Amino acid sequence: MEIRETLKNDIDSFVSNASILHNIDGIVKKNEYFDLDKRISNLTKNDFESEERYNFFLTFINQDERQVDRTELKNLFRGDYLDVKPFLWMCEYLNRVAGRLK
Repeated sequence: MEIRETLKNDIDSFVSNASILHNIDGIVKKNEYFDLDKRISNLTKNDFESEERYNFFLTFINQDERQVDRTELKNLFRGDYLDVKPFLWMCEYLNRVAGRLK
């Protein structure tokens, strides 16, 4: 459960810092985003207090829409740059994941 709480906090921090950085310099730290995405994908049943919560999370993260989100975001990054609409899409996606990690 500690891994999940740390990940949730890191997602919240990333979204906050990314918003500032995107507003000032127009960039997003792509490697940090992909690191978070990898950590989300690497969560296991042991990171949750019950198998039911883990399955609830898996159902959410493996929905076709979420898989499309991840693929599209990967394709929309140009270096450390994302247009405004994909940037907001990324933030919404990460905020929804963080909400499921609570």
